[in-house]
Amino acid sequence: MKNLLIIIAFVCSAVAGSAQQFVAGKVILNINAKDLRSIPLRIVLDRDDMGVNEYSVDTLKFDNTNTQFSYQTKEPMKYKLTLFWAGRATTSTAFWVSPGIYTLHVSENRQAEVIRSLPDQTLIKMVALDQKKVINYQTEVNTLSKLEYDHKSIQQAEAEVSALRDSLAKDLDENIYRKTMMENLDNPVGAYAFIRYAEHPGSNQRFKAQPYEMEKLMELLDTGIQNLPSLKIMAAKIARGKQMLSGKVMKDITLVNALDKPIKISDYKGKYLLVDFWASWCTPCRQEHPNMISMFKKYTASGFNILSVSRDVRSDKAAWLSAIDKDGTGIWAQVSDFNDLAKQTYDIRALPSNYLIDPAGKIIARDLRGEDLNLQLAKIFKK
Repeated sequence: MKNLLIIIAFVCSAVAGSAQQFVAGKVILNINAKDLRSIPLRIVLDRDDMGVNEYSVDTLKFDNTNTQFSYQTKEPMKYKLTLFWAGRATTSTAFWVSPGIYTLHVSENRQAEVIRSLPDQTLIKMVALDQKKVINYQTEVNTLSKLEYDHKSIQQAEAEVSALRDSLAKDLDENIYRKTMMENLDNPVGAYAFIRYAEHPGSNQRFKAQPYEMEKLMELLDTGIQNLPSLKIMAAKIARGKQMLSGKVMKDITLVNALDKPIKISDYKGKYLLVDFWASWCTPCRQEHPNMISMFKKYTASGFNILSVSRDVRSDKAAWLSAIDKDGTGIWAQVSDFNDLAKQTYDIRALPSNYLIDPAGKIIARDLRGEDLNLQLAKIFKK
């Protein structure tokens, strides 16, 4: 059987006294398509770091002989190769990489397989950790499908689903991610597990909700591991998380509305302000809009206002404006975050998200929705 061979070779650069001596190096990617009867039209390489912070996509252009590409890496990375064939068919394979030689076999039936020349225990553990996450998710799906909803109210059913998901999420975080971290304090597997733990749960990420606890936990990792690029990025997130706790003054930024008029958070000084991050494609965000409209109308005369910050991309500006019109939220200021200023300043990684700040600009609470928002505003305005 004829195969397309893609050989990935790593030239390591040793850094004495640092965990990086195991992972830093030059990545050389060789593609040999000479012996394959039908070659792909193009190959796209996705490269992610451990925290999925550095997301790069390269289209690998090659001829019918040998073509070489090279990259630098400072930590284990997740690679995904996607092969595009005639007739709009695609095949792909994803794998962790570290120093070593890899060969991607693509058979005549276009199935891809990666073979590493020598085993790497770090990568084996990375793969095992990812598999545990998949199993946890499959358990959730299978269990949810078996829940009985007959003769139960919507509230009861939602409570059961929420309790189940919380239980499985706790198992994933505490018995998989945190446990794996504590067993691998001296290698990149521990770093990867810590990042996953700190970024969970999606609705209340620990690096924001518990930044001091996450800082202490990260300090358990060996110094060399803490110097890995993804851990430095996480350290910066934790530092920002400390500045976004209740009682801290929310950092002021300037964004523009649909007419390019600049609006600052400090423009609302003297009022209670809900800074709401949303997007036209975010269903939970838009489901909250009726409640926000109700609260706005009830308390605006008492000194309450809302500033909505859209996380839509620039190419979706029409969808953003259409959602405002359809949902009736144009009664308060709407600004865009096309340049990711708010995302970077406040680490907005998941939607919906919001901050309630007082007249002095200090944060009162975060991620208030539904009855929680209603109760907080009723407490403030005593209505």
